[in-house]
This record gives sequence, C-alpha cells and structure tokens, in this order.
Amino acid sequence: QYDRDGMRLEKAGRWLRLTGENGSVLYSKDSGYLADFSGRFRLAEARLILVGQELGLSLRWEVAGGDSTDYTIFAHLYDEAGRLVAQADGYPLRSLFPLRLARAGEALEEWRDIPVAGLSSGRYRVAVGIYDRQSGRRLPAQDPLGHPWPEAAVTIAQVSLP
Repeated sequence: QYDRDGMRLEKAGRWLRLTGENGSVLYSKDSGYLADFSGRFRLAEARLILVGQELGLSLRWEVAGGDSTDYTIFAHLYDEAGRLVAQADGYPLRSLFPLRLARAGEALEEWRDIPVAGLSSGRYRVAVGIYDRQSGRRLPAQDPLGHPWPEAAVTIAQVSLP
C-alpha cells in the first residue's frame, strides 16, 4: 500500500492504555493469555497469516510490570530440524517503541513480517519471546498453567509453506 507521494505504508500497530486514571479497568479479556514473561509482560493474543512472501504476525502484548531494562521482542521461524531460518526481531511498532517505555496497565498491538521467500516447502514453527538487548538473555515464559515454555520461546503456530 502506498500513499500519494509513493511512500510505502506499513502496518505497525498501536499503543493502548488498559486502565483509567483512577486504576479502573478499560479493557478486559476473559480468555486469558498465551504466556507470561516473568510477571513483566503477557502475550495476550497472536494471529498469523501468509501474505505474499512473508508471514504476517499480529501480536498483542500487555504490560503487567515493565521496568527500565532494554527488552526487545523476537519472532523466529524454525524448520523441522529446529534450525532458525528467518526472524523479525526488534522493538514493537516497527521498532518505534522501546519496551523500557511501557508501563503497567498499557498494551501494544503490533505487526511483524517474517520473510519466507526462498525457503523450501515444508513445515515450520513460529515462536516469539522477549530478550534483554544488552545481555541477550531471554525472559522466562510460562503458559497460563505455570509450565515453562522451552527456551523461553512461545510457539504460536506450526505452518506449512508450499
């Protein structure tokens, strides 16, 4: 999609506030969440679609208790042998919003594109997570029942590429 000046427009996402000034809840979700990252962030929702030569990944992150650590998000594509074959790492909102600026009670809806051009047909696993940009350490992730996600990488989907 292009604007009238020929610049490419890309979907980035949006920042949301989940609580009012007095702490009242503005948004609630009965279905829970997919993963909790050390009580700081929650992955509330994930959707995946194949758009041309990219996997489009829509993610909704909720901030439970952010801090000043320079965290960033990873979205990885692994082949059947478990090798990393494509990725889309960076701050949310097309790298425009560092997570250290997020505060409890806020949420981010973001869009990431994972390139798949040139990959062989077959089955792949899509996984996301959060890591410290300075140390490279991933934030531990747990499912809603408290079970840890292996390698702190939340599996979003298994996909077949033609």
